[in-house]
Amino acid sequence: MAGTNSGDLLLQGQRPDMYSPFLDNAGSLKPIIYQVTPFDLSVAHTGYEFEATGTFFAVIQITSGASFQASFNESKNTLITFDSVQQIKIPFTKVYITNTAQPAGSICYIFTAIGGEYTPYYVQKTVAPTLSTVYHGTQTVNATAVLLTNGGSNPLRRTVVIMNNSSSAILYVGTSNAVTAANGLPVLYGGERHFVTPFWTGDIYLISDTAGTDVRYWIGLE
Repeated sequence: MAGTNSGDLLLQGQRPDMYSPFLDNAGSLKPIIYQVTPFDLSVAHTGYEFEATGTFFAVIQITSGASFQASFNESKNTLITFDSVQQIKIPFTKVYITNTAQPAGSICYIFTAIGGEYTPYYVQKTVAPTLSTVYHGTQTVNATAVLLTNGGSNPLRRTVVIMNNSSSAILYVGTSNAVTAANGLPVLYGGERHFVTPFWTGDIYLISDTAGTDVRYWIGLE
């Protein structure tokens, strides 16, 4: 996620009928372009510039008890507090987010959209879960596929961060021991990948193009 653990794009596209897994009772809508982005509220931000342009801003999930404030277009503009599933229709080219550091695992999912004509509808009343267990540590990965430590199939897994802490190796992520450099998701040296689940709660496997690759991981369970 851009800046700390926040802002990695989770979902984007153009929907002729505005239907997505996060919306219901959409009614008759013209096509819009949208994106869904997770934002980490466990890290404090002051005037963090959230990369989005649109005419519609909504919080579609947020950890119970969590909150943040946002101003639109300019950081000096009025701050609006978001502490539940809610939405606002406003043209914007920039969003500035401010929040205190909240308990580990606090997260929200931000829906932004541009274009289309909006008719009344309701965002699903879902709340992002609070993480009850977090695993983190190191793992050495070689040129043979290996299961990520604590990365076996788990229906309670909600978020995963995998960091390639090497200076030259390329790490690859997959869903079985058949992962290779040809089919795995690459994580460049010094880079990291963030995965928001339960979109995938199955096994997570790693393989590297270099023996002895230093990997760091962070896994959160509900």
